Amino acid sequence: MIRIEITNETIIAKLQALQRRMSDLSPLMAQIAGIMKASVEENFAQEGRPKWVALKPSTLAARAKKGHNGLILQVTGGLISSIQPESGRNYAAVGTNKKYAAVHQFGFKGTVSVKAHERKIFTSKGKSGKTLKSKKISGTANVKAFSRNMNIAARPFLGLTDKEVQKIIAAIEKYESL
Repeated sequence: MIRIEITNETIIAKLQALQRRMSDLSPLMAQIAGIMKASVEENFAQEGRPKWVALKPSTLAARAKKGHNGLILQVTGGLISSIQPESGRNYAAVGTNKKYAAVHQFGFKGTVSVKAHERKIFTSKGKSGKTLKSKKISGTANVKAFSRNMNIAARPFLGLTDKEVQKIIAAIEKYESL
């Protein structure tokens, strides 16, 4: 799991002062985790705040060929749907269990080794030459191990804008007044 910490001094000082008075901040922490999750969802909806690096033309073409013309980082919806809030007596967090999440959050440039594997070959045409409603496996092919150079731009999806920081501060101040 990747972890991004809030280092806003105002938030930290307010939480520390509140924690000295109360031992269990669970309700507040759940609210903060909710604000953080909403922030991540908004980052996906707006394709970053600030905007993420645009997809390369080759990536756009490959996506279009497969019928994926949607938002960046949302071809399958697996990453955004994996974002979960977590909170306890003295912490609030959002995160994902997707192994590839860090690559998208921070970017990656380097060489990756791909193990030998078997690739399924699909066909989308039936015997009559008509397009099938769903693709069928027509065979397999063995792929030898190889190395691949990668250059994936960072597209930070875990993060807060000043607006969300202010929402968290307001939630803390409201909780203090209870």
